[in-house]
Amino acid sequence: MSRTVLTACQERALAEILAARGVSATHLLTGYAGTGKTTLMQQVARALHRQGANVVFTAATHKATAVLKARVGKLAPCRTIHNVLSLQPGAQDGREVLQRADRPEPITADVIIIDECSMVGSELMRWVRDLVPDRFVLFVGDPAQLPPVGEAISPSFAIRSASHLETVVRQAADNPLVAAATAIRESQGGPLDWSWCRASHHEGAGLFVPRTPEAWMQRAFTSDAFKADSDAFRYLCWTNARVDAVNRTVRRWVHGGETPMPFVVGERVIARVPVMDVEGRRVMVATNEEAEIADIRPGVLRHAFPATSKVPGWTTELPVYDVVLRTLAGDETPVAILRPGADMGAIEQRLKREAALERARWQHRFVFRRNIGRLQAVYAMTVHTAQGSTFGRVFVDVGDISRRAATNVLEAQQLLYVAATRPTTAMILTGLPTGASGRK
Repeated sequence: MSRTVLTACQERALAEILAARGVSATHLLTGYAGTGKTTLMQQVARALHRQGANVVFTAATHKATAVLKARVGKLAPCRTIHNVLSLQPGAQDGREVLQRADRPEPITADVIIIDECSMVGSELMRWVRDLVPDRFVLFVGDPAQLPPVGEAISPSFAIRSASHLETVVRQAADNPLVAAATAIRESQGGPLDWSWCRASHHEGAGLFVPRTPEAWMQRAFTSDAFKADSDAFRYLCWTNARVDAVNRTVRRWVHGGETPMPFVVGERVIARVPVMDVEGRRVMVATNEEAEIADIRPGVLRHAFPATSKVPGWTTELPVYDVVLRTLAGDETPVAILRPGADMGAIEQRLKREAALERARWQHRFVFRRNIGRLQAVYAMTVHTAQGSTFGRVFVDVGDISRRAATNVLEAQQLLYVAATRPTTAMILTGLPTGASGRK
């Protein structure tokens, strides 16, 4: 087996990380696209194993963890950080929060490596600090990516003990995707730069700017390659409205028109909220995790809200589709999704009125909402949702993303950067502003 040759930058960072373990509870490793963060994580794990450490790789989402497992899974276990810390969704005064499981698993790792740390928000960071103050936690991330929703930047980037990778590794130096990502990243903080929107590809890999992107999309999403692996192609944009529109269009191509129900048996979907087990104790399908429709049929959701000393009990019924999801692990779990005409608004208003009188109603509301899933087709997703994932070939809706620049230029640049760093083989641009590209 050939020996991995590190850049001088990687060698320095490796030494800094190993030295930090003895003097600091946390260390931060940052690096932009193409600087070899994954290679360095592999070397860190090997070095720590030689020191006798018990290492676990983690990420904030199931998809990011799956990507991590494909790259470093032979060296150490790969789990979500929520799984390692026994965290699950809960409710507090009407807000969804993270809570520790009633029977948490022991945390056995000496070293916890958290990849894609730009996705670690303040709440998760507090749990990490509270639960593993005596373990060494290495945060790894790219500061040019999107911050957690509602926050300016991940608090992980404030860690003082830090190393930074600057040198683009030789294998990535001539990659058109890395070149595009670098141009986008270097423009952050200034005006939008479209100089990277030029076709640059060889033997099916690189950056493409087709004249008929919709025809390319139709071929891609109806191809045998996509049927065999839904990560072969993906469409990325800014808004949920655009996601819904693209998913509707692609579903018509795939199924030859509209379908009687929103999904068909065998279709791959993405869970937009967690799907819990019937006892509500365990997450069966996590937010943004993919699953397959095993069964779907019309039904009615009946739910009873308990009486308290301050508010009466009552029962509601909603028209739903009763769905059975099959996870990637092969487990099956039921979930209800709303049918058109289901009036959630009136229920929400009543619950909020009652919660003003009885705080326990917030928990009752959470239990009720936990019974209702939200699923979307697998073809298109927002860039926020895609962060942490990788796909073979990605359609990037530059037109939709650039609309974000009207109110937040930096976020538009971050969206473009994250989109450009999702594909492993090719990026296909759509919706380009006039004069922004060289097509080929």
